[in-house]
Amino acid sequence: MKKWIIPIICVICALYLILTNIWTHNGDIYISIGTTYNKFLFIPAKSAHFTIRFKSQYTGSLTLVDDKQQPLPSSEYKIEIDGMNSGPSFFVKNKKTVDVSIRCAATVSAGKHYVQVKGGGPLITHVYFTHHLNPLIVWILWILTAFAIIILIWFILLRPMMISRFKIGRIVVTDPYFSSIRIHRARRLIFTSKQKKDNIFAKIFLGRTIYSINPVWTDDLLVIPGLKKGVKAITKGKYTIDPYAANLQSGNDYTITHNDTNQQIKITVN
Repeated sequence: MKKWIIPIICVICALYLILTNIWTHNGDIYISIGTTYNKFLFIPAKSAHFTIRFKSQYTGSLTLVDDKQQPLPSSEYKIEIDGMNSGPSFFVKNKKTVDVSIRCAATVSAGKHYVQVKGGGPLITHVYFTHHLNPLIVWILWILTAFAIIILIWFILLRPMMISRFKIGRIVVTDPYFSSIRIHRARRLIFTSKQKKDNIFAKIFLGRTIYSINPVWTDDLLVIPGLKKGVKAITKGKYTIDPYAANLQSGNDYTITHNDTNQQIKITVN
C-alpha cells in the first residue's frame, strides 16, 4: 500500500498547480501568468510574462484586449513584445512564438487583470495576472499596523495597569510661599529649584510630570501617587515630614523640613 503514497501525492500536487493557475471569468477560462507590482524605493518593478505560440509560422497583426474586448490602454499598461516597448496592437512576421511582458502603471489598483490575444490563431488566447502592491510597501503597512496595535494595547491596557496617576486634585504650598498645584491625573510631581521641562515622549506615553519650581527647594522632592486618595513623598534622606506618614492623606497638613538647612515648608494635600 505504501508504494502508492508517492504517486498519489504527486497527482494531488499536480492538480493543485493546475487548478491554482486556471481561473474562470465571464464564462472563459484564463491561465495565470503570475503577479506584477511597481517599483518602490530599492525594490524594482515586476512584470508578468507569457509566450504567444502558433501552430506554424505566422505573419499578421495581434491585439491585446481586456475582458470587455477593448485594447489595453497604453496609459494603464506597460507592454513589451520580444523585449521591445509596444502598444496593445503589434505586427508579427514569420514567427512561431512571441514573448510578451506586461505590467500595470502606478495608477492602476491592485487586483486581477484579464488579457485576451486577438488575431490569427494563437494556441493560448486568454491569460490573467494579479497586480499587487510592492512587497516593501506591504511590509511597511504590516509594520505600521503592528506598531499601531502595540500603541493601542499600551494606552488602553498596559499603561493604566503599570503607571499610577494622582487621584487627588491639588497640593497647596502655604508657607514660606503660596502655590496651588493641580496634579489630578498626573503621574509625578517634582518640587525643585531648577528649571526643568517634561519630555514630550514621556508625557505622551507615560503621563505628565509636573515641576513646581521655587528656590526654597534646595534638593528635589519627588511626589508620586500613593494608596487610595493619598500621595507618597520620596525624600531620599534630604527631608523630614511631620507628622510622619508613608502615605500623605488628602485633607491633611504637613511640614517638610530640609535636614541640612532646617528650611521648613508647609503643604496641604487636597
